[in-house]
Parts: sequence; structure tokens; C-alpha cells
Amino acid sequence: MGEGQVFYTTRQLFTEVSRLELQGLGEADSGTLNTVDYGVNDISLLLPLWARAVEEEQLKDFVENTILLQYMKPHGCPAFLEETVKKSGKGASVHLPWNQFVGEGLIANGYRAAAADLLTRLMDKLADNYQSTAISATILTLKMAPRAANATLSMDWLP
Repeated sequence: MGEGQVFYTTRQLFTEVSRLELQGLGEADSGTLNTVDYGVNDISLLLPLWARAVEEEQLKDFVENTILLQYMKPHGCPAFLEETVKKSGKGASVHLPWNQFVGEGLIANGYRAAAADLLTRLMDKLADNYQSTAISATILTLKMAPRAANATLSMDWLP
């Protein structure tokens, strides 16, 4: 958080905001109001598989047409689908904790081969990134906040 920045979050649920009043801002100050966009197709939509909340008659379609056809990419399952990235400008990053949920859901629902394929894709990309660096005698460390759904992968090179 930078100097002079203020963040406010509320537990209140609003269906509409018609007016926002801020006091104490100068003429040169500016502000931004952010909201959650529930219209975005993102990897969180795959969580019902992990929670075993997909009905048996919908399971095959959900896995084969949603996960394997739409989300499964050469580097794993991205946080956002390609059309969302193009439309919103959001990054096409891959988050390991979310992919872990997808992999566990695939295993729990009998799709072991698909889970193995997902893990292989993730590890292949990590290995490619590791091998493409010119740094010698380094250690790749993956840092993820424990149990944080929005944790991101960071790679730090240690001598």
C-alpha cells in the first residue's frame, strides 16, 4: 500500500451503488471504486469438481467439455479463459493452488489420467522455465501462502 492510499471493504452486500460520497479529498486527489465481477469465467468455476458437488449425470460433460476442452492448456489451467483475458486485459497466469484443486477434483471423481496430464503439463512448464535460465548453481523455490486460494507462484533464484 503506497503513501496516501486508503482501502475500505465492507461485508454489506449491495445490488446497486447510485452515489458515493468521499470527504477530505483535495482537487488533485483521485479515487477508484472496484467491484467483484461475477460475470467472468475463471478457474474458480471449476471448484465444484474439487468439492464433489457436480451431479453424476453432469460430471462427464463438466470434465470433458469444460475442464479438458476449455481450461486445459499446455502449461496447466489458467486463472482466466482466453476470451476473458482479451476482453478484460486480465493476465493469463497459472496459479498452482487452483490447479491443485482441479487435480484433486479430477482424482476424487475418477479422472486419474487427466489429473496426471495436468500435473505433467505444470511440471513441464516449470522445468522449461528452469532450464531456460542462464543462471548456474541455482535453486528454484516455489513460494505459496498456505491454504490461500489466491496465492500466486513466485520463482526466486537463490545462489
